[in-house]
Amino acid sequence: MVASSRNRWLQVEPLGGVTLVTFTVADIIDLDMIRELGEQLYSLADDQGRRVILNFRQVNRLSTALLGKVIMFHKKLKELSGRLVLCCISPHLREAIELLRLPQLLSVYGEEREALEALEGA
Repeated sequence: MVASSRNRWLQVEPLGGVTLVTFTVADIIDLDMIRELGEQLYSLADDQGRRVILNFRQVNRLSTALLGKVIMFHKKLKELSGRLVLCCISPHLREAIELLRLPQLLSVYGEEREALEALEGA
């Protein structure tokens, strides 16, 4: 069963012990949108040991401000013994993410299935 967030920008789906969060908008550059997305992500870090996949398959453009929110979400999850991984990042966004050295902080997978298998095995 798919549980939608309170707006159209995120789709949240429980997959056993993993939470799949999919961005449902192509361009994430508006600062008000990013602030609200950050709040919604942080609200998911309420459970001890929560494992989360952020799926970027529909994202074509994003602001580095969103990546800052992702890093803060990662830190919040880590404080609660949780884990965050990213998946389905387009090649041009992946290049930017690698320039910012985000893969040194977070695991990035090409496919959702790979991310799910990694978290289920954790």
